[in-house]
Amino acid sequence: MAKIYMLSLNIKPSLEGIIEKCKNRPGFNAKCEALIKKAYSFAYKCHLGQKRTNGDPYIVHALATGYYLAELGMDANTIAAGLLHDVPEDTKCNQEEIVNEFGHEIAQIVEGVTRLGGVKYFGKRGRVEDLRKLLLVMAKDLRVIVVKLADRLHNMQTINVLTLAKRKRIATETLEIYSPLASRLGMGEIKGILEDLSFRYYLPHEYKKVVSLVGDNEEERRKYINRVSIEIDKRLKKEGIRASIEGRPKHLYSLYKKLKKYNDDSSKIYDLVAIRIIVNSTGDCYKTLGIIHKDWKPLPQRIKDYIAIPKPSGYRSLHTTIFCLEGKIIEIQIKTRQMHEEAEWGIAAHWHYEIDKESKIIPEKLNWIKELIEWQKDLEASAFMDKLKVDVFKDRIFVFTPKGEVVDLSEEATPIDFAYLIHTDLGNNCVGCKVNGKILPLNSNLHNGDVVEILLSKKSIGPSRDWLRFVKTPLALYNIRRWFKEEDREKYISLGKDLLNFELRKIGKSVERISSKDLELYTRNRPYKNLDSILIAVGRGILSPKQLISQIFLNDEKIFIQKKSLLNRFFPILKNKSRVKHRIKIKGQDGFLMNFASCCKPSQTDQVVGFITRGRGITIHKKDCPNIRKEDKKRLIEVDWDIEKSYEVSIYIEADGNMDILNNLTRFLEELKIGVRNINMKTGKISKINAVLKLQKSSQLKNILERLSNLPNIKLVKRL
Repeated sequence: MAKIYMLSLNIKPSLEGIIEKCKNRPGFNAKCEALIKKAYSFAYKCHLGQKRTNGDPYIVHALATGYYLAELGMDANTIAAGLLHDVPEDTKCNQEEIVNEFGHEIAQIVEGVTRLGGVKYFGKRGRVEDLRKLLLVMAKDLRVIVVKLADRLHNMQTINVLTLAKRKRIATETLEIYSPLASRLGMGEIKGILEDLSFRYYLPHEYKKVVSLVGDNEEERRKYINRVSIEIDKRLKKEGIRASIEGRPKHLYSLYKKLKKYNDDSSKIYDLVAIRIIVNSTGDCYKTLGIIHKDWKPLPQRIKDYIAIPKPSGYRSLHTTIFCLEGKIIEIQIKTRQMHEEAEWGIAAHWHYEIDKESKIIPEKLNWIKELIEWQKDLEASAFMDKLKVDVFKDRIFVFTPKGEVVDLSEEATPIDFAYLIHTDLGNNCVGCKVNGKILPLNSNLHNGDVVEILLSKKSIGPSRDWLRFVKTPLALYNIRRWFKEEDREKYISLGKDLLNFELRKIGKSVERISSKDLELYTRNRPYKNLDSILIAVGRGILSPKQLISQIFLNDEKIFIQKKSLLNRFFPILKNKSRVKHRIKIKGQDGFLMNFASCCKPSQTDQVVGFITRGRGITIHKKDCPNIRKEDKKRLIEVDWDIEKSYEVSIYIEADGNMDILNNLTRFLEELKIGVRNINMKTGKISKINAVLKLQKSSQLKNILERLSNLPNIKLVKRL
């Protein structure tokens, strides 16, 4: 008769039940029992008089958490922490008291669980800091997350008493955070139960459909499984193999996901109830597989050897799907007792702290926790959120290098993700790929068992920005962004130098001739520390080359020498940059960099005079302004109002991410003698430019827009 295996749910927990679960465990002694009893007594006193939302005494939840930890095979310290986990948060007792009573190790686990209490469902708008917090506490002590999973397992069984909104939020949080983490820690049974408990409130309509589907033929399936189990047992005994044969229904949420995959066609799902054969050794696993295949034909491509190539979570087993009795298709899993316990309880089944309690080293297979913590430091919050959900909360695939080495990747990973996982240089210099001997696009999704070869070229110019749109792993995203960050610095310096030299040539100078003294004066009290940082700002459009030149080269000595030649020599390059609301003529010339004085606020009805300032062009004052009378007469210049009207228009441009686009645009406008009052550019795969043009006539606009749209790499031009 096949045994149907399930974890205990809807339990009535007690201290005696916890002790009973632990008694026959190696290493459990009187000292461990005394610690658990002490933790229970302490928690009982702290929670005395408190009730949960469903009316139960609060200590029931603490006992249930401790019971599940005992059932998972956790050590006495972890069980004690489970009994105490809500004490600091929900009672008057503080963390210091727990340290004094139970020591730092237990107190740190309790504190970690308390911190995780602040992790709420993040969804699309939630805080990435919550997930960082969760990963950090995991990296310090994985027992924290095991206690939290036990806590969540009991909470999900009493969720029905909460409001509809809270049920939905907690169910979603469990499905998106805790269930996938249980899976990545190898705790398959916990994962399945949490998913099923959440499914009911996450998608209630779909839940009812799946329950109905399973319930319709459940009794018939159980009878069939029993018949198959008896037949298998006979064949194994005949070959001298001792085995325990178990049958178990498929978890509902897992079944729902498979139904979605096959468009609700249940006939394509072969493991509604799977048979699990547990044998004594790895050799017996393979012998059993041969015995089964001798009498029952396997389905093609449905034999999976997770013993030779374990899953990232450490899961090991042989899977096969066969045509069995009456021609029905059924899935069979073959594993040893150790493999079975590891599959159900994951990290808890072979608790590494028993091996090295002092160092608390994360096992090698869980290094992904440390890696994600490192990558998140270099990714923007939104990018980290997206990539974390892919890397941690998705299924995994196994692909091979041409030499047969196994590479573990997240589902839907691409050859680019594969390349960066092997080596950063391999990713940066990738120009193509072969998958199973065929050349495929770099954005192709990889599948289990693919053999991937990365094609390189000495002429490679590095990664493409397009890769950022389709890579799946944080490692690939981080390395591509880092490459462009370093490359863009050099490009912006080169572009800034070109733009600045273009303007400097008009006054007979160059970037190389900017003196260190001039640079020092300019950078003082500004965010730019050296010439490179200035050139980057110019290249990115943050600094105007013309204004920069006026601020660096306009000084007292040059003004005193020849005021008129100074204006003719330096200020023409600043035309169309005036900040004044009305135009001003300077001895018959116009368009110089000007500002209105805030002290006297001249208007068109006032007689005005210009005052030459350092770095700000000409400031316009009223002639009778008291402040201007105190200034140096050599700096005054005759000005007058220009009543001719100009026409300003704002335009928006989108262009391919070409570093020369701003340079080309400014040259084009200069050739047409079109003034530019303001221009801003955001670079990326598509560069976005906002500009304010100064036209003499509105009729000029149509011609300018048409000619702009014909420039190379321009995608869109429109008036705002």
